[in-house]
Amino acid sequence: RETIEALNALRERLAPPPADEDAGDERYRELLLGRLENECANTWQRVRDRSEEETSGITHHLERSIALKEPHGDLEGLAASYGVLGNFYMWTRPEPAKALENYRKDLEIIDRAGSRFARPSLLNRIGMASYDQALQATPVDEGGVEGALANCGKALSEALALGQENDAIFAAGAAVRFGCEQDRPLESWAAALEALEGPSLIDEGATFARNGAAGLLRQGAATLEEGDLKLRVLSAAEALSPEQKPE
Repeated sequence: RETIEALNALRERLAPPPADEDAGDERYRELLLGRLENECANTWQRVRDRSEEETSGITHHLERSIALKEPHGDLEGLAASYGVLGNFYMWTRPEPAKALENYRKDLEIIDRAGSRFARPSLLNRIGMASYDQALQATPVDEGGVEGALANCGKALSEALALGQENDAIFAAGAAVRFGCEQDRPLESWAAALEALEGPSLIDEGATFARNGAAGLLRQGAATLEEGDLKLRVLSAAEALSPEQKPE
């Protein structure tokens, strides 16, 4: 909360335009304000004891940030704001449809900016949001599941091409989980499982990514019938992150 107070004080100092401000100074000031709004939103999401009103205020910070950046064509800043807004609706206040809306705006902007290294992580989140949205339908939205698998597949191939092992590990783990849980034919997610069985991702991936993917594989395996495929998925999970056995 001290950080938020400091950010708000700085924002109040910058908000009033000086009388002699020219166009260049105005652009600099407004872009700085936009980034401050973004940082306020990020900081609030790390405050665990925030009120409902404070939680709602996170989106107001991001909407103000976008409004300040748009007139100046700040593509990098806009992508950051839409990404954080998507994360808010993905995890802080889960509404998969709104998360998808903002992630897709983010993707459109980073493609315009040519930011190919940002794509795999974002495609992963689009895949997760698509899957969560599909699960909300009764019966499960088959098209949404296929879209989730497709986005994770794209994230995997692009991450591997760019040498982004952590994004590749997460994409593969998510695809395996989706395929298992929704009883999809193995050929639709075999490439993801094979990628996790190879030594390169296990050797190069960070611990947090391997642990996360192993958890996704175990979630998926829990829905499979006993047999070779279940053993294969669990073996891949164990290779990524050995399960802690109770003593």
